[in-house]
Amino acid sequence: MADAPVPVTVDVADLPGRLDELVALAAAGTPVVIRAGGQDRATLGPPPVPPAPPAAGPREWKFDLHAGQIVMADDFDAYVTEEEFLRGDI
Repeated sequence: MADAPVPVTVDVADLPGRLDELVALAAAGTPVVIRAGGQDRATLGPPPVPPAPPAAGPREWKFDLHAGQIVMADDFDAYVTEEEFLRGDI
């Protein structure tokens, strides 16, 4: 098993002069810990790897998955005035 890279720790005051170097280290996989006031404040690292897209192919449809669980009100299509809607009377 490969060893994890050793983090590089830098004070926030040193960032302006070393930003290009630190971004390159983080992009290569080396964690860069930014400290301020003697405490760790942030960590730079490479961007997350996006998940792989799902495999193409036919989808399996599951019919009646929620059969009997969805009930439509008898007056679902009844007319509602704007005033009733805005008052929340529906």
